[in-house]
Amino acid sequence: MDCTIICKSIHKGNTRKVAEEVGDVLNCQAVDPEELSPEDLSSKDLIGVASGVYGGNVHKSILELLERTSFSGKPCFLVTTSGFPSVFFNDYEKKIRAELSKNGLEVFDSFTCRGHDEYGPLKYIGGMYKTRPNKKDLKKARQFAEKVEDRFRSI
Repeated sequence: MDCTIICKSIHKGNTRKVAEEVGDVLNCQAVDPEELSPEDLSSKDLIGVASGVYGGNVHKSILELLERTSFSGKPCFLVTTSGFPSVFFNDYEKKIRAELSKNGLEVFDSFTCRGHDEYGPLKYIGGMYKTRPNKKDLKKARQFAEKVEDRFRSI
């Protein structure tokens, strides 16, 4: 299986930690979107999208890469880290899935966990979820990747 994880982790490296755990299981790399071209992605069997949640969506650099890339029903999994659950931000996972689908990716599974968040006024109190992702989160990420691998083989 030829897989790439498009990963953008700009603040604390939370998402990169999780994406690298997933990539370790799937034997693929987490790569910044600026280092990828549409041609790099078109030959892949499976695409992972890993991002912190910014304004209810994945990082804009991921969206810009996907807009330049033509997919037609390519299988995809989603990995996100956020200080807040999706329910607090108008179901950001649903919004992200729709955005990826618009670009021809079929999201068949997703993983999310809390991440150290210092956005806005939270920075004045040192943020929240300072120890996340933790060992338990990373173990769950590996279990998720094993599930993705099993499911992908059945697609």
